[in-house]
Amino acid sequence: MTISRRTAIIKLAISKDEVLPVVALYTVAFNEICALGFAEGLTSKSILQERFYRTIRDNHGLPAQLTCSVIFKAAEALKGVKELNNQKYPQAPKSLQQSIRFDCRSYSILDNKKSAGKTLSILLGTDNRVKIPFEVSPFHAEFFEKDNNWIRKSAELKIH
Repeated sequence: MTISRRTAIIKLAISKDEVLPVVALYTVAFNEICALGFAEGLTSKSILQERFYRTIRDNHGLPAQLTCSVIFKAAEALKGVKELNNQKYPQAPKSLQQSIRFDCRSYSILDNKKSAGKTLSILLGTDNRVKIPFEVSPFHAEFFEKDNNWIRKSAELKIH
């Protein structure tokens, strides 16, 4: 059975000011986990989550799903450094502005009843789901059809 992945890049009509505070918290948490994980030689998602979940939630106020997400991204970065045997990068991974990874519990795509477009609903705070309308290009339309067999796994929010 062949599994294929598809990526659709969409431009959201949202101001940077609305997302930068959460991106900044996410980036600080990512860098903290990477520094601590690197110092302790940890790369396992489950061990990092067990070790740092409560600290990140308490210190940075990220929602539960985004806390798990940032821990998993840090684990991937730490594994990458370990695979290089720390020769090329003898220090912890560090990001100036980390993209936020949303999983199926922290984002959803809704049909926009007032237009042919869609609405992206994303979790940007503990009680803050933001709904952002967007248009789907004809090329990507099949990925967003309600009755298709595509399984949406995750979404990345990157600021440019």
